[in-house]
This record gives sequence, structure tokens and C-alpha cells, in this order.
Amino acid sequence: MSTDTLSNNSNSTVDAYDAAAQFPPYSVLMSVYEKENPSYLEEALLSTLNQSISPEEIVLVEDGPLTSELNETIDSFSSARPDLFTIIAYPENHGLGYALERGVPACRNEIIARMDSDDYAFPTRMKEQLTLMHEQNLDMVGSQIVEFVDDYEHPVATSTLPVSSHEINAYSKKRNPFRHPSMVFKKSKAIEAGNYSSEFLYFEDWDLFNRMLAIGCKAWNVNHPLVAMRVSADFYGRRGGLAYLPHIWKFKTAQLKRGYFTFSEFLVSTVPHVAVCLVPNSVRSFVYTHLLRKRSSSAIKEEK
Repeated sequence: MSTDTLSNNSNSTVDAYDAAAQFPPYSVLMSVYEKENPSYLEEALLSTLNQSISPEEIVLVEDGPLTSELNETIDSFSSARPDLFTIIAYPENHGLGYALERGVPACRNEIIARMDSDDYAFPTRMKEQLTLMHEQNLDMVGSQIVEFVDDYEHPVATSTLPVSSHEINAYSKKRNPFRHPSMVFKKSKAIEAGNYSSEFLYFEDWDLFNRMLAIGCKAWNVNHPLVAMRVSADFYGRRGGLAYLPHIWKFKTAQLKRGYFTFSEFLVSTVPHVAVCLVPNSVRSFVYTHLLRKRSSSAIKEEK
């Protein structure tokens, strides 16, 4: 089925599946650490709970000691629904890869939905992704996302990701074809691919998703935003600088050694990434917001 056909039929497909079958249970996997904002976490959890198809489980990995405000936020949710929340707490901070690596096996359902602790999921996110996963026999489903600073209803940019499996596989040789907070995947396939790893700082999700594609997992991106991803003032600054460069090199050379990249693909993927990494923050921000994203109309109007 073509990308256009699948996109045009998405609503009717959802309705047909909703009427014909019960949605499978799913677990939401989220990691939180001490620097998170409690109000952002609350908004993320509320958007997860308010899905039109509710989660059967929320696995929350506490990566190190949290602030009293974060603990109070988590306690207010988990005490109200102890049957829903699985809390995994670590006394020390180990990093995102470590937390997710241990979170995946802890999920009691085959379907896992990733969610960040400061993002927002639109109410039909899971219904649309579960439907697509069922109808197309997919192992991984993402979506386009919008980026926002303070209010998800006023986004500053929208992603332009590939949609079909073929497009995703081709795109993955150059850039990350997914936005991790939008991802839904099969637990068994993630474990078969080696699960999350703490080996590649900043690239934990991309690393796993590439390995899943490498073992033949079938993927798709819903061609409209289902998740709003929060971007802070230093979001683009964190994606560059000399300190970031070794992590890019380590991740990209690992893809080459694994055989995921040919040498020419390695160059096409790595050279632009390194170049964007080394330019000043203002230039990098321009590249991401003007060239690698589709700017929202509200953001354009504010500049006029």
C-alpha cells in the first residue's frame, strides 16, 4: 500500500479496527531524573492517562535520587493507581540508556510506547498507532511530531520524517528516521535486537531503532503529529560543540563496523552531522529550525 493511500485511509482504518477487535494492552516506558520539571512531568503523565485507549501499565524508571517535588508528583499518580504504575528506582544516576535497558524487560506487555517526561501525547496517539501496527503487521510505529517551547498548542516546528518502511530504511542511512517520544514497538523485537544500551550517550534510541531495522523489523511513521516534543532554549546547543563530537563519531563509526552503513553512506551521514556540530549555536539553531524542520505558521507570524 502506498504512503498516500495509507495516510488517506487512516481514519477509516482506525474505525474499522476499533469496531472489529479489542486493542492489545500496552506499557508506557518513561525515565525521569532529578533535573526534570515536576509540572512538565505532570503534563506528560496526564496526557498518557488521557489517551483514548488507556495504558495497561506505566513503567517509570527513576534514574537516581529525585527532588521532593518530583517525588510528590510521582506519588500523587502512583498512589491513586497502584495497579497501573511500576516504579523502578535507582539510588544513583546511570543515564538514559541504562534506565531504558532495565525498563524494557520490566514492561509486562508486548507493546511498549516510549514517552519522555516533559512531552505531550495527543489523545488519539495510541489508538492510531495500535491500529496501524495491527493492520500492517508492524514491529515499530512512530509519527511526525511538533516541537514546542512553553505550550504544545503553539508549536514552533513540525518534523518531516519518512513514512513508509522503504522510505524509513533509506533515510536511516543518513539521519534518524524516528522521533523517539513517538515510538511504539514490540518488546520481543527490541530484546531480539539487543535492547537499549548505555554505550552511545545521546544516541540511545537511535542506536536501538537502527538495530531493530537491521534485523528486519517493519516500521512506519504516521504522517501527522501524535506527540508534542518540548524543546528548551538550549535544545540545539546540546546537539553540538566539541564535547558532543566524540559521541557522534563513536556512534557513526559503530554503525559502519556493524555493516549498517557502507563507507559512502557513513560519509554522507557523518560529514554533515559533524559540520552542524561544529558551527556556532545560532547557526545550528537556524539549520534545525529552518532546514531540518517545517516551521509552524505561528512561529513565522511572531517573527513578522
